[in-house]
Amino acid sequence: MSKELSYINESGDSVYTSQYLTNRKSCCKTFCLHCPYGTTLEKFSLVFKKITTHPDDLREANSIIKEDQGLDTLGSSMIDSAFGGQKKTTVSKYNADDFIKFTLKGYTCGLARIKKGEIKEVFLKTYFKDQGIDQALVSSLYSEAN
Repeated sequence: MSKELSYINESGDSVYTSQYLTNRKSCCKTFCLHCPYGTTLEKFSLVFKKITTHPDDLREANSIIKEDQGLDTLGSSMIDSAFGGQKKTTVSKYNADDFIKFTLKGYTCGLARIKKGEIKEVFLKTYFKDQGIDQALVSSLYSEAN
């Protein structure tokens, strides 16, 4: 999990991380994007959207997987190629129907793999990892939404 206290998002806004909000020791009830107390998730829930075969969708989905699994490093690539590494999950035009992305307050926070209508795997963007979003929560909210 990230120990940074804030970051600049794609829109150029400064955003407090859950680490910053945790350090405050209490919830301010203003529905912060990275609220570690569950207030924002409870109010806004997750919104689910199918991944399309459009190159931008596929690129975003694969970027989330890489970020979640820490696959952006040269070291991990070298180790995997030397020792066979585990099979990497990727989203392509052939399996895009097996994935959905989910957002919170309009911001993409993760991706889920679905099989037979059930969430089988969840990939989170770094700044959303310590907010209590996990496979069980995503499964529950996905079931409610469908």
